[in-house]
Amino acid sequence: MIEHSDAAKATTPLHGRIANVELDERRRQLLCKGKPVAIEPKPFDLLCLLIRRQGEAVSKDELIASL
Repeated sequence: MIEHSDAAKATTPLHGRIANVELDERRRQLLCKGKPVAIEPKPFDLLCLLIRRQGEAVSKDELIASL
């Protein structure tokens, strides 16, 4: 699981691995079994936002505002 403290959530780039999937926000890369996965910028940003807010409800308005 990719986890950060509340203070670090907004400032620290995400980097972590779950099973065969690795996310590196600093490089803007998503890897599956070590191979890059093609992902457009907005879906990548959405994925990062949802990881940061895991366990929380995110409204449609919040999603639109952040992307």
